[in-house]
Amino acid sequence: MFFVRPVELRDLDRLLELAHTVHFINLPPHKPTIENKIDRAAASFQRVAAREIPKTDGERRAGLFFFVLEDPATGICSGTSSIMAGMGGPDHPNLSFQLVKATRRSVTLDEQTKSTTGELEHIIACLFQDRASPSELGAILLPSDLRGGGYGKLMSWIRLHFIALYPEFFAPRILAEMMAPIDKYNDGNLFWRMVPRRFINLPYERADRLSTRTREFMYRLLPDRFNLSLMPDGVLTSIAAVNEQTKPAERMLKDIGFRFTHRIDPFDAGPHYEANRDDISVVKATRRLPLIATDLPDVNEAPYCIVSHWPEGGQFRAVNAEAIVLDQGVRLTKQAADVLNAKPGAELGITPTRLRPVAAPDFPLPEVEMPSMRGLDAVEMARLFAQFHSRDHF
Repeated sequence: MFFVRPVELRDLDRLLELAHTVHFINLPPHKPTIENKIDRAAASFQRVAAREIPKTDGERRAGLFFFVLEDPATGICSGTSSIMAGMGGPDHPNLSFQLVKATRRSVTLDEQTKSTTGELEHIIACLFQDRASPSELGAILLPSDLRGGGYGKLMSWIRLHFIALYPEFFAPRILAEMMAPIDKYNDGNLFWRMVPRRFINLPYERADRLSTRTREFMYRLLPDRFNLSLMPDGVLTSIAAVNEQTKPAERMLKDIGFRFTHRIDPFDAGPHYEANRDDISVVKATRRLPLIATDLPDVNEAPYCIVSHWPEGGQFRAVNAEAIVLDQGVRLTKQAADVLNAKPGAELGITPTRLRPVAAPDFPLPEVEMPSMRGLDAVEMARLFAQFHSRDHF
């Protein structure tokens, strides 16, 4: 039975191997970077085990929770997912482009044509600085042969299961940045080549890697605001698109309460999704219950749940296993209990894997009515769009 646990130093070579199979900014194929992530994750899990609740947003932002899927038959890491407890902050905000619908209207033209010919809508992209430091769900990395059988859901939901069990270590808002289609043979994608590449004199992959270490060049070089409606049609149709591997993750997020913010990645235009932590259906459905018995047969018709156990002085573990959940506690198979190192009486985290999909509409697209350009100077124009450029708190 595969199980989830925190990353360990022994996973380094396997993680480096997995990192070379995809382009994930959360897991670059760079050994020192992965080593640093392992060390940071170990410290983060230790703080949770010691109940060292962060007292400030700065302390919270230090948290990185890096999970791996282990095959117990081999002990090998077979997949990963992660949570960054805080993205950006007052001094180094997380960046995106906020899309805004700007309406221009000519009363004279409408009167001349007896129609609405004088009205046009443009899409303006405003560089958005998020200083509120939301927690971010890191990308899921699974080999193709493990994308079925519930492993994808396990690695996706384990992040929210963990957040539900230890909410005080995370922000009240959760962010998920979706990966856009990338053409590895042609420098990123069309959006990158038509917009950011005109301002940042680097190939896509190099700029993307650099952004994980510093955003200084982004603050200085990216445009504050530009009109997407002046771009070729191919750019507009690629906005907020996700690659084929990411589509199942996007659907899963929508089903549990995440919504498109109309903000996009500043490099590849991938969509940003957000949800209030306590409104996410997975978080709301997660609870703590004691293990009352390990008498389920190995083959039965009990519903599957994500079940976790973190014994004092031991390691956090989770499985996707059949379970009977009662008000007084949980019954598991002996195999699942053994993998979790849990004995009757142990406190477990429980999340049912069958939840009713949440019908959560996207956030409304921000709109602005453009005034007459006559007498509208640069300062007044900046003031008109100022509300779409930053967020300092939730």
